[in-house]
Amino acid sequence: MCGICGIINFNGKPISQNLIQQMNNTLIHRGPDDEGYYFSQRLGSRGQRIGDKPSVALTHRRLSIIDLDTGHQPMSNEDGTVWIVFNGEIYNFIELREKLIKRGHQFCTKSDTEVIIHAYEEYGTNCLKHFIGMFAFALWDEKNNMLFLARDRLGIKPLYYIILPNEFIFASEIKAIIKHPKIQKEIDWKALSDYLFYQYIPSPRTIFTQIKKLPPAHFILIKKDRQIEIESYWDLKWEPDYSLTKQECIDETRKLLLQVVEDRLVSDVPFGAFLSGGVDSSAVVSAMTKIMNIPVKTFTIGFKESKFNESDYAKTLAKHLNTEHYEEIVKPNAIEILPELAHKFDEPFGDSSAIPTYYVAKLARKHVTMVLSGDGGDEGFAGYVRYLQALKEQILFDKKYPFFKKLSRLILPFYPQNLRGRGSLKRILETPLQRYFRSIQIFNFTQIQNLLSPEIRKCLNDYRSEYLLEKFYKENKFPDLISVLQYLDIKTYLPEDILVKVDRTTMANSLEARVPLLDHRLLEFLTKIPSKYKINSKITKWILREAIKIWLPPRFLDRPKHGFALPLAYWFRNNLGQFVKDRILGKRFLKRGFFQKKPIEKIIKEHQRGIRSWSAAIWSLLMFDEWCRIWWD
Repeated sequence: MCGICGIINFNGKPISQNLIQQMNNTLIHRGPDDEGYYFSQRLGSRGQRIGDKPSVALTHRRLSIIDLDTGHQPMSNEDGTVWIVFNGEIYNFIELREKLIKRGHQFCTKSDTEVIIHAYEEYGTNCLKHFIGMFAFALWDEKNNMLFLARDRLGIKPLYYIILPNEFIFASEIKAIIKHPKIQKEIDWKALSDYLFYQYIPSPRTIFTQIKKLPPAHFILIKKDRQIEIESYWDLKWEPDYSLTKQECIDETRKLLLQVVEDRLVSDVPFGAFLSGGVDSSAVVSAMTKIMNIPVKTFTIGFKESKFNESDYAKTLAKHLNTEHYEEIVKPNAIEILPELAHKFDEPFGDSSAIPTYYVAKLARKHVTMVLSGDGGDEGFAGYVRYLQALKEQILFDKKYPFFKKLSRLILPFYPQNLRGRGSLKRILETPLQRYFRSIQIFNFTQIQNLLSPEIRKCLNDYRSEYLLEKFYKENKFPDLISVLQYLDIKTYLPEDILVKVDRTTMANSLEARVPLLDHRLLEFLTKIPSKYKINSKITKWILREAIKIWLPPRFLDRPKHGFALPLAYWFRNNLGQFVKDRILGKRFLKRGFFQKKPIEKIIKEHQRGIRSWSAAIWSLLMFDEWCRIWWD
């Protein structure tokens, strides 16, 4: 795993080596093993510019995983006309390398990085369709005066950029970009609205108006004439094959699971796996034990609060699978961890499971340099509890008893105005998409409007964060409700929350995380499996459970979904109650002029009196405050 950044100056002016080094230094946690630089500008003996080409600077931080001796970056082709900085792994690089050698390409290393260079020479931008892996890279084509940047299909590896009048700047993290003296740190108010709705900021926005995220499965071409093209190269399509039998689905799922896990075991450094005790990590570790001839190193953290502690399940599973198991019971102190999280994430990030993920990554890094993770299983195999709830409500309100909806519309005019948007009546009248919005939102549209200051509301001009989800929904056709929900999560929650969390917390500890359940070949097959084989009214991830039950006893597969949760509600009513008031009702928070005081007071009162749980909302506000302290104030 690595960190990359760079600049292209369209006027051809020399790029400051000191600036590039400063940008690169911000990414040292992503690659403590090595660093490298490339500058393309040509200067005469008196320092004058030669020619009319744009000048380019590329820089790289390396966490060595494969080809430890010759994998230094930036890396070039044989004649130095193509240069690359690359973050990630190409798992089929050996196969691609052999094909490219047969077509006349000459290799100087055994690294997957060099495969990208020669694949680009052979296939152009279509090389992306040949890669199996996770990646973000920037490739400078000197012959064509073109910069080519790309991000993997699911958005496992990050890539940020900014377009200035005479420069294009990119990096793995925002903190590198804002080292540039021309960057103005202006908050994008729509991004703030998105954060309050989702608890994260979806692509292409970031918290800063000028800086953008490259969406997953997209690439950018920057040409000599300053023309900038951004294109998508892949997407999932839900086209179930109803001729598939249950057994065919089970057998192919198991076969693919073994294949995608084996592909990710190529490493020249020690590796292991996260093991939470849930179905996804259990599936990954079980597959590893079938492939490896030595015990798998597994890592788990637990909490003293039994309701939130899965370490006993993980320990029992590790014993069953005969893994080399490591465990720590931690007492994460929210006050102490807030600054570290805010600094590493660069943007406001409201998913509190970042805390346990950070701690398990810290534990793993004491023993290994790379881990496999079970992330992505909920999206691919339909594992979220909200999917079950959506199915139940669809059957109850839209199919089995549609007269409820008709009756509700008839009585609505006679219902008290202040109660129309609440409780059962609201759920009955909602569309399935609106119910999904309700299941994922931290604050709804009205609450966001009430929270924000009049000045910010004016800037938003009735902008609604749901627009993005509606756009994805309208642009595609789906065979059923579950397919819709899976697709929306894969386009938003997965890359913008789950994968950001995994990337930042592991990279903060200089640890590489690989996610086999997000191999695009596996996901493409799962879109062909009818939803009834993934989820029914009682159970999620049916096909995955069936595929691995030959490896694990039922007691490991029949547990209800737990999740990587923290006892936030308890903390905010007890030992962190005063801390919450001091922070999000304090002078420093309110003086910024972003939020109004009364709605926040109401939220805290309702939570601390047990009237309603606002723990996710309070945590999101706390994280925004901490972000402001580090990156804004």
